[in-house]
Parts: sequence; structure tokens; C-alpha cells
Amino acid sequence: MKPIPDFDAASLDALFDQFPHQVWIADREGIIHRTNRRLDAYFGRRFDEAGRRLLRLVAEEDAERVATAWDAAAERGVPFQVEARLVGEDGTERLFVIAASPFPGGAQGGSLWYGTNTDIDDAHRARAELERALHAQRRALATANYDLRQPLSAILFLLAALQQRITEEVDRRMLDAINNAVQTIKTMVDNQLDFVRLNTNSLRVELQEVPVNGILTRLAIEFAPLAAAKGLSFSVYPCSALVRTDPQLLERMARNLLSNAVRYTRQGRVVLGCRRVGGRLRLEVHDTGRGVAADEVERLTEPFFRSTRSTLEHPGGLGLGLAIVDRVARALDHELAVCSRPGHGSVFSIAVPLAAAATATPRARLSGRRVLVLAGDEPVPVEAMERLGCTVVVATDEAQAVALLEEDAEPDIVLCGLIHDRVADGTLRLRRLINVLAQRGAETRALLASASMEPLRQREMVLSGHPFLTLPLVPEDLETRLIEVVAR
Repeated sequence: MKPIPDFDAASLDALFDQFPHQVWIADREGIIHRTNRRLDAYFGRRFDEAGRRLLRLVAEEDAERVATAWDAAAERGVPFQVEARLVGEDGTERLFVIAASPFPGGAQGGSLWYGTNTDIDDAHRARAELERALHAQRRALATANYDLRQPLSAILFLLAALQQRITEEVDRRMLDAINNAVQTIKTMVDNQLDFVRLNTNSLRVELQEVPVNGILTRLAIEFAPLAAAKGLSFSVYPCSALVRTDPQLLERMARNLLSNAVRYTRQGRVVLGCRRVGGRLRLEVHDTGRGVAADEVERLTEPFFRSTRSTLEHPGGLGLGLAIVDRVARALDHELAVCSRPGHGSVFSIAVPLAAAATATPRARLSGRRVLVLAGDEPVPVEAMERLGCTVVVATDEAQAVALLEEDAEPDIVLCGLIHDRVADGTLRLRRLINVLAQRGAETRALLASASMEPLRQREMVLSGHPFLTLPLVPEDLETRLIEVVAR
């Protein structure tokens, strides 16, 4: 290694003046012996007034902390670094990173220190401003999330109720058109709010180990009438696997893929199913639609991108759906994949981690759970729930349910049956019981139960915001549904 050449004072000053920050050389006592122009310009007369001592240039509130750190570093002969405010010639305080190291070896080893002061005040202020802006954006987003989504959900719920009263074909077609328009608005609002949430790191992720079959069942009920209305064959294959995911986010991602499949498939079929691949479960949506051109497949997850044919055939979309699915998938450690053949169809899949092998058995999760049943028209499978290890109490009306709550411990699950298939009435009964439990500080899962397979009733239950059971259920489906509700 070549020896480091000696510099005369003029050469050293010229070298120091090239640095973009303040440079100094001080002794162990903190007395500065050499500086560059940036340091001289910042401190001016204060430099000599402070006796050329570094610690006297530090703002009063930081002085003791810096002195303690300096003394400790000087005593041990180790590098020194601290953030502190330095007072300039005009009395202005700015935040700097003060760093120094002892000269290595030789006669000067440990007695002289080479140091720099790097101004980070502007960066610090910019970061603080950014954090304040992001906080304000998150608050605005939370407000918009409720103020926009809640009225739209209410309108859809009222439209579903109104469809029961309309009998004239012309009026029903008009009502369907209104419903479709509101659905489109809701989808666009949801996508835009979700996109903003992802860009501001406001997405809340709650990973759980849940059975995937509950998600498949709800999607089957939701999309079967939509596919039938277009003359499409629609199949959903059940799956008994447990996965580690955020169930609400996974369901929304799968809903987006199914919605696209039904929308862009003119004839043929749409299939939803699962496939185990290594330690993951791949949730797949197959369609026989027009497919996507090879040069556009990689761009499908770009924000605001829409393929040429989709833009021509279905104008009005924003091109955010798949971009949101991709970003949410990455946030959950899931993986979105696309395989498409123009003229033959596409397969969109989401790979989800399987639950750990050491996870408790499903039945163990239900053992000891208390279930309060508020009876409706259809009998609820009480004995089947008891065989799963649940303790079940049945009330014939709200008054008896409240009385049972007074006598017994709070339930883990409240299951409310429908009377005359009136979803709105059942929802109100359920919420009144939930409010009674909430006043006691109890957190209770709740779900509706109905034997109606009418698409309108199924849709009303989806819009109610509560999970639901479609009676009668085979024991395996009942077990899967209850486990999913408990995991929420």
C-alpha cells in the first residue's frame, strides 16, 4: 500500500473546501484548529466568540447530550456521531449530524479528530411535513371510506327491497338498470379508495388461519345468478384447505377476478376452484373469454391500464381492479398470476400460503364455543352443532334471548333465523342482540340463517354485512362455516 502523502496547509484547506458539508479538525478537548469555508460562513463571528470550541456552538437544549457523547468517545478513542442543533451567526438553529473520528495511529493518534457537520434540517422538515400530509390523507380517506361507501350500500339494500314490490316488467327493467348503475358507481368508488389506501400505506392487514371453503361458498351464491343471466355455465369446486390470509381481502381479490371473468366472457363457462402447489393453495378463476394478447398480459397489473379490446367493448372502467389485486396480494405475501390464450380464455390465480401443519384441528376450534340461536321459520341444526363441541342455547324470540343472556354467559356466536324470509327484519333482530352484548363489553360473532335459495334473498343477505348460512347444511359445510365465523 502506498503511503498517504503529506499535505501543506494550503492544499489541505483547498481539499476541505471541496466538501459539500462543514469540515473541521479538533483536539481531544473539542477546540477546533482547522475549518473549511462552509463552517466559517455558517458560524461567522460566533466561532471566535465561542473560543473555537465545538460544544459551545451547540444549541443549549442539546449541549449536555452532545458533551456527554463527545467525552465518552474521546475517552475511548472511538468514532463519534450525534444529531444536534447548531446555532448560526444570526442565531438560527439548524439540525446537523455531527460526526468525527480520531486520526489513526502515529504521533497524532487519539489527540486530533477529523469531523464533519452535515445539515439535515431541510430533510428533517420535509420528512415531518410528509408525515403530517400522510396523516391528514389517511384521516380524509377514513372519512371518505365511510361517507361514500355507506350511502351506496344503503341504496343497493333499498333497491333489493324495492324489487320485491315491483311487478310490472317495464318497471323491473328500469329498476335493474338503476341497480346496475349504482353497482358500477360503487365498484369505481371502492377501487379508487382502495388504490389511495394502498398508495398511503393505510391498508389494514389481519392475517388469520381460515378455511377457504366459506369464501368459495359466498362467491358461488353471489355470482351464480350473474353468470346465469348471461347464459354462462358457472361452477365452483369446494375445498377443505385452511390458508393463512386476511379473509376479507382475499375474498375481495377473488371477487374482482370473478367479476372480470363473468363480464368479459360472452359464451362458455367460468370456473372457480383451488389447487395445492407445494406449501401454497392456488385459488384459480378459469374462463372461456376472448383472452388477452401476449404483449398486454404483463401490463394488466399497471394502474389505469386497460387492454385494447376491453376498452372498445366495455368502455367506462378505470383499469384499477387488477392493479389493486396485485398490490394487495403482495401485501399479504400472496402471488397473482395470469395465463391467457387469445381466442381461448384465461386463468387468473392467487397463490395463498397454507396454514401451518401444527394448526389445531378444525373441530378443536369449535369445542366449548357457546352459540345462542334466535329461532326463525326453519329449524337450525342444533344437534349437529353440539356434536361439533358447541354449547347451544335456543330462544324463540328476542325477549327470551335477552332473558337467557341475563342468566347465562355471553355467547361466542349469535345465529339468527329469518321469519318469512325477511332479511331486513332478521338483521334488525340480530343487531339489537349485538348491541345488548356490546353494552357488556362482549365481542360476539353473528350470522344469519335462511332456507331460501332465491337470488334476491341471497343478495339481501350479502348486503346485510353479516355472514349467513343457507339451510339445510351437511355437517361438513356447517363445520366449515362456523370455523370461518369464529376466525373473523
